[in-house]
Amino acid sequence: MVPECTEAFMTLMLVITDRYKRLPNPLAKIKFFNMQLLLLDDFRTRLVQIMREQHPLDAIYGSILNAINYIILILKEWSDLPLFLRLHYYKVEYENFETNKKKQGNGDLAEIGTEKDGDSNTISVSSLVVTNFEISEVFHDFDQIKLDFMKGMAFDNTISLFEHLRKEMRKIIVEMIMYDTKARSQHYRKDRWMSMPSQKEYLKMTLSDSGCELFMVLKDRLHLVQQQLCSPLFEEVWQKLSQLLNKYIYEEVVLQNRFNEGGATQLSYDITRGLFSLFGEYTQRPENYFKEYVNVFASISLKYYQVIFI
Repeated sequence: MVPECTEAFMTLMLVITDRYKRLPNPLAKIKFFNMQLLLLDDFRTRLVQIMREQHPLDAIYGSILNAINYIILILKEWSDLPLFLRLHYYKVEYENFETNKKKQGNGDLAEIGTEKDGDSNTISVSSLVVTNFEISEVFHDFDQIKLDFMKGMAFDNTISLFEHLRKEMRKIIVEMIMYDTKARSQHYRKDRWMSMPSQKEYLKMTLSDSGCELFMVLKDRLHLVQQQLCSPLFEEVWQKLSQLLNKYIYEEVVLQNRFNEGGATQLSYDITRGLFSLFGEYTQRPENYFKEYVNVFASISLKYYQVIFI
């Protein structure tokens, strides 16, 4: 489910790493590593541009989300590699060194001092020697034990940006499914719950007509998203969706209506045989994701009697 362009891009990142990891100069490695961070940020920006042109339930939108999830997993794996642990240490030490030099008024290490001789500029040999010596001291003083006390990881900022995008896109997908579900639930919310016939009058209980319309839309959207997203992402989507549905059914159906015995029985049947069966395709205990309905509002107190739902 990961787009080929994303796999190709991360392969490029790996090739770049293989090229510069053999360099003897730590400062050169840092420059290549910073270039990788810039490329990752450019790729993320491009994904955002494409994503904004897509409908949340379109296949391309799902592919972008899969790509983002894939990049996050790869970067987290790379963060634990010795090469990037050491690079992060060097990068932090070098940035601290530059900051201290600027505070002391010596300027940026990238600018080598010059001495003017008439109209020509000549490089100060003493300045060059001192600068190279100071830089070498930054990278020379390294001990593996220091990594245990180092804060953060090499790709923390980049991962944070991708995770924020991942969270926002997942949220938009869930909201879109909820929007479609709510649009088809108007008849269900306003059904004749107070005047429904008793269960005894039915030869066999079936889902209510308004409930069938609601559950069919919900099933269609979930199936569509399942086909587009990788398993971990889809699991997050349906679990978050179940939380919103649990709250919606309680607030918009249970609290906004009065029920006779037949209405209470029908609602219970719709939820257990309709909603729970639908989510039962993704978990063995769907009722665990609707605890507010099952545990807290299992019973409805009516004016003359109490109906037990579950």
